[in-house]
Amino acid sequence: MLCVVAFGTNVAVSYAAPPQIKLQYFVITAATSPSNSVCQQNVMSYMDKDGVVGYISTDVANDPAALNMPCSLRACDMICSVASYKMWDATNSPSGPFADQNGKRFAIVGDWKDATAFYATNIWFALDSNDSAHTLRYNGNIAVDAASGTNLTFSPTLRGELWDASGNVIATYYKGESTATYKVNRVIGMVRLGWLCGSSTDVVGDLNYFRGHMTMILTSAIYMPDGPGRTNQISSQPCLVANGAPAGSNIKIAIQGQRQIPAVSYGLKRTLSLGDTNQHWAVIVPGGLADSSIYLGTPANTSGSDQAYYKAFEVNNYTPSTLKTVVVQPAEVTPSTVKMVLHITNGPE
Repeated sequence: MLCVVAFGTNVAVSYAAPPQIKLQYFVITAATSPSNSVCQQNVMSYMDKDGVVGYISTDVANDPAALNMPCSLRACDMICSVASYKMWDATNSPSGPFADQNGKRFAIVGDWKDATAFYATNIWFALDSNDSAHTLRYNGNIAVDAASGTNLTFSPTLRGELWDASGNVIATYYKGESTATYKVNRVIGMVRLGWLCGSSTDVVGDLNYFRGHMTMILTSAIYMPDGPGRTNQISSQPCLVANGAPAGSNIKIAIQGQRQIPAVSYGLKRTLSLGDTNQHWAVIVPGGLADSSIYLGTPANTSGSDQAYYKAFEVNNYTPSTLKTVVVQPAEVTPSTVKMVLHITNGPE
């Protein structure tokens, strides 16, 4: 509470705290995948616990339902399929724990907290991508089914909480309660999107389109009309994930880039300082590093901090002849020339 003085009189003026809003990206399984329910609940539990992993699986290499939080926008993470077409990571005939899967989708999860109770139907979302056709553009209400236009009920992927005056949770909604009847102080909602494919030709067409329009950026927003909101972006540019190491040991640096797109490799640059006067990015690997490659960085110094900073860059050795399924040049590919079927849902599956 803020106290101000007006004409010699103490006047108490209180301001309501602004809402706390989070908006985060995940990779989840296809709606038709047998692991989908568990995968979605892993994501919702992570958000519900404010980022605590706990016992949630994070083994993305062996568990299709594992918690997957990408740092780059990959085409292979947005391609899903119908139940009859088994695929994973934009390839058909998957094996092992992925043998019965139907691909992956992007999930955009919003977490809205406000000490002042509100209806979930007050929250809206918007998606857009910067390719020429804006193939990922979509907007809607977090509590209205994107497919049917009817009001949703609270569910495992649209959760609500009601608080008392002290902020304690006094009611939770996720079992079919009406979003238009019950006010909440917190709502967690998941929007899912993916390119729906029915054959390997569709998959290759989607990969070609994505490659022809890189760099692609997905921008997402969650907001109240004429009120507050939050935005987030994720890009198809490569990023690095560094694993900490004890003093004197090499640091492992993993590249996250594009998979399943031919003739794309990455190089590395390094600088010893991020200061304005000493910063100089020197190429240490000119190219040839594939997605998920591991580079052993310089040893940490005696205090345990890094001796250098790294960034990845794409080596543009792509040629149209390496992708022969699409008859037009990649720069000319549009959604009308390939089967680009965008499937977006925030309702039940």
